[in-house]
Amino acid sequence: MRTSLFLLLSLLLLNGCSLSDKPTAKEKALMVTSADIERQYSIKSQGRFSRLTNYFSRSIEFDYTANGKNFFLNSRVAAFRNTGEALFNTKAQASGALIGLKMSDHEFTRRALELQGEYGEGASLELLLSDDKPVGNLFHATLGRKSVFLVISGLYFEDADDFEDFIEPQITAVEAYDPPNPLTGWFGEQEEE
Repeated sequence: MRTSLFLLLSLLLLNGCSLSDKPTAKEKALMVTSADIERQYSIKSQGRFSRLTNYFSRSIEFDYTANGKNFFLNSRVAAFRNTGEALFNTKAQASGALIGLKMSDHEFTRRALELQGEYGEGASLELLLSDDKPVGNLFHATLGRKSVFLVISGLYFEDADDFEDFIEPQITAVEAYDPPNPLTGWFGEQEEE
């Protein structure tokens, strides 16, 4: 009986260690969105934002996912306590994306594109191909304590320079972003919108 009660309380505490809500305008600027795609490439899609604060690990994750006709976009940025956690997250997201691609109805291959800019440790840009035709890109990077992940299909960049020009506003915003300590939110401090 005591063990069951202890497990129940432990689960409730762990569940209470995270909070999902909407990101602020400043946080939304960290991610590639449908508006960025539509403004530059006239591809329309509907998307949604999410923000997950994990008080236990003191991390904050931002996510934007959009779907359109023959189009998909997932842009994620996460801030962690240290660079090691950010690098681990970057590698885990890239691995998860590759598993997802292998499980899809299409057979995908990848071709590495050489980035010219400095995007931190483990940065990678790949062109996704289906039947030897370009269909999208996969990008991930670790910028200090922050990880950046982007997968696009239905729009693709065969040239790394074009991709770097496209993603520069978000990379600049991520580099300048100073994430709050999630624990301060527990004590009533609010971020500015």
